[in-house]
Amino acid sequence: MKAVIFAPGQYVKIVLAFTMMVLFMVGCSAANGSQTTTAEADEVTFQMGWIHEYSAAGLYAAVANDRFTAENLSVQINEGGFGEQGYIDPITQVSEGSADFGATSAISLIQARAAGVPVVAIAAEIQRSPFALISLAEDNIIRPADLVGKRVAVNDGGAAALYNALLLSQGLNPDDIETISRTTFGIDPLTNDEVDVIGGWIINEAILVREAGLEPTSILLSDYGINDYTSLIFTTEKIINEKPDVVERFLRAYLQGIADVIADPEEAVTLVMQYNDTLVAEEQERRLQAWLPLINPAGSTLGAMQTNIWEQIHQIMLDHGILAEPITIEEAYDLRFLEAINQE
Repeated sequence: MKAVIFAPGQYVKIVLAFTMMVLFMVGCSAANGSQTTTAEADEVTFQMGWIHEYSAAGLYAAVANDRFTAENLSVQINEGGFGEQGYIDPITQVSEGSADFGATSAISLIQARAAGVPVVAIAAEIQRSPFALISLAEDNIIRPADLVGKRVAVNDGGAAALYNALLLSQGLNPDDIETISRTTFGIDPLTNDEVDVIGGWIINEAILVREAGLEPTSILLSDYGINDYTSLIFTTEKIINEKPDVVERFLRAYLQGIADVIADPEEAVTLVMQYNDTLVAEEQERRLQAWLPLINPAGSTLGAMQTNIWEQIHQIMLDHGILAEPITIEEAYDLRFLEAINQE
C-alpha cells in the first residue's frame, strides 16, 4: 500500500477542516437539544364556583385542546358546590392559597374587598347577567310595567338589589307590586300559581319551565341597563404582582377554551359529560345554548369588563345597603391582561 504524502501546509489545513466539522456537529447537537428541552410547567389550581356542568365548558375545552399545555401550564380543576364543611367558597379558597384562580360574582368580590380580602377580577366569563324576571307566557308579563299588581318572588341580597334597581330605573313604585322573598331553588311556586313571577336565571329557571312543558317569558334585566357580572375569573393581588406572566398565560388559554366552546358547542357538551356523567346531555346542551349569547355578546371581545358596569354594580350595592361604605372600585378589577391578549 502506497503511503499518502501531504504537501507542506496541507496537513494543517486538513486538521483544521476536521476540527471545524466536529465543532459544527457538536453545535448542531446542542441546538437541537435546546429545542427539545422545555421548562417545567407552572402548576396552577382553579376553583370552580359550582359543580362540573356546562358553565365550566371553557375550562374543559382548554384542557382537552391543550390550550394550557401550549402556555406551559399544568392546571388542576377543583369542583365547587357543597362539601363536608358546607359551601365551597371560591374567594376563601383562592385568598387562603388553596387555589390560584377561581370563579365568582362581582357582588361577592366587591363584598370581599370591602372586608379587606385582596382579590381581583381579571376577566368576565359572562358579560351579560342571566338574571331575569321569569313568568308563564300565558300571563303576558313581557315588560317591567306589567309587574304592577303581580306577585314577584325574588331572593334577598344581590338579586333583590338588582330587582329594585330595575323598578327605580323604570319609574315603578315598589308598593304597587307584591314582592315576596324567594326561599326555594325550584320553579314550583311559579308553576303552582303561588306567585306570578320569579327572579331567576334564563340559563336555569327559564329552561326548567320549558322542560316542565310550559312556555316561559323572561324580562332580562340587562336589556334594561341593569347588568351584573355573575361569573368572573379572579385571582389575588399577590399572584398578580409576583406572577403576572402566569396570570396572562392562564387567561389566554382559558379564553381560547371559551372560543373553542363557541366554535363547537356539541363537542363542549361531550366534554362536560366526561367530567360529570350524572348529568343529562340534552339538558346541558339547552343550557349551554342559552349561555353562549351571554359570554359572547355582539360588539365585544371574550372576557371583556366594562368600567361603567363595575361602577353601576358598586352603586347598586351602596344604594341597597349591601355595602356600608364605598370601596375604591377600580382596584377590584385589572384590565391589563385582557388588553395585552387583545393586542396580540
